[in-house]
Amino acid sequence: YYADVKPKPAWITKQPESVNLPTGYTDGGVLTVAAERNLEKYPNSELTYQWCAYDISNGSVALDGETSPEFQIPSGLAEGETRAYHCLITCEGYKVVSKTVYVSVGDVKPEVFLEQNSGDVQLDVYGNGREGIVVVAGYQNDGKLVNLKTVPITKENNQFTVRLYEELGLKNASCYKFRAYVLENLKTLRPLGNMVEFE
Repeated sequence: YYADVKPKPAWITKQPESVNLPTGYTDGGVLTVAAERNLEKYPNSELTYQWCAYDISNGSVALDGETSPEFQIPSGLAEGETRAYHCLITCEGYKVVSKTVYVSVGDVKPEVFLEQNSGDVQLDVYGNGREGIVVVAGYQNDGKLVNLKTVPITKENNQFTVRLYEELGLKNASCYKFRAYVLENLKTLRPLGNMVEFE
């Protein structure tokens, strides 16, 4: 059996990197992506670039005029603010998307959101470009600790979802309370939001 696999017209050779800027910065520098074309199979091909901003509410939004391999980080971002970006590269109708990177200013912490979803409790983690460890604790109604889930956040795995009943072994729970913490300096747990109770 022979499968005729069509070669890719282009691929990314350098991914952009997240950056944390000091408060009051004046020049944030640039985000850079690099790609190569398959000139052997597509000798007349061209690469086009489109930088996009990403947020939970609007999804991916193309940025006007940002069509080169370099994206100038905007000025004026406030202390604690985070923006997410990625680049869409097109060649011969083929599209490849860079990883999503984060531009943050000052002391930015990961964010977590807890919600009920399809009979489970869903934890959404947004690292905001920072690395660290999130610890999620599950409690009985009387406040007794049932189980802990340690969730590492890396630059490569910066935004993801954890289903807590399944991960913490709480499938038979009728009602549980949850709280998320960020582990700082490998010794201090700082709460991320308030205790959340689900029925």
